[in-house]
Amino acid sequence: MKNLQSGRSMIEMIGVLAIIGVLSVGGLAAYTKAMMQYRISHTLAQVNEIASRVSMIGEQASSYAGLSNNVAIKMKAVPGDMITPNSTDLTTMFSGDAKIESSTLLAETGETSDDLAFTITYTGISAAECLRLAAQDWKSGQNSTFIGIGFAAAENAKSTVASSLHLDCKTQAVSNSPAYAIGCAGSTALQVDEAMTGCNCTGDTCIMVVKYY
Repeated sequence: MKNLQSGRSMIEMIGVLAIIGVLSVGGLAAYTKAMMQYRISHTLAQVNEIASRVSMIGEQASSYAGLSNNVAIKMKAVPGDMITPNSTDLTTMFSGDAKIESSTLLAETGETSDDLAFTITYTGISAAECLRLAAQDWKSGQNSTFIGIGFAAAENAKSTVASSLHLDCKTQAVSNSPAYAIGCAGSTALQVDEAMTGCNCTGDTCIMVVKYY
């Protein structure tokens, strides 16, 4: 009489482990996607809050001259979760930091007014996160002083991006030298092919510049 064997065979066990592995990978992918979306949504909320508060400060002053992280912190214009104690560095949801500073208000006619605009710059963004940020409809629900937003593959393109954003601009602009893409207040979200130029960075080196007046 043959002995009855209990339990599962090796093949069955391998099958079970394979299923567990697939479920684990799927769960990790879903978690990663959810976390990325959380970082994007939270960043939009942060930028909106900073812009609204800094704009209110600007209404009480003749210009944004001297605006900096330190000034914005002292004026309670920065969300608490971005502030590092005893530091003017601003923590973001990405691997870089944020900088708030005055900028030149540019008109389509070429006229300029120093310190009548300001920028919020985020660094240390990955290409995937950059593309997701670029796909957002930044004109929706934005502060009425919103001028536009730009993305670049390297931080050294920051000034070029800021100067490319001017009042009354209505369309997107893309450049390969340096690599950047911008969207203006009067336009919709950047298209994927446009955003890919500005978000074509290696590692976490993409930057985002949002400009207001």
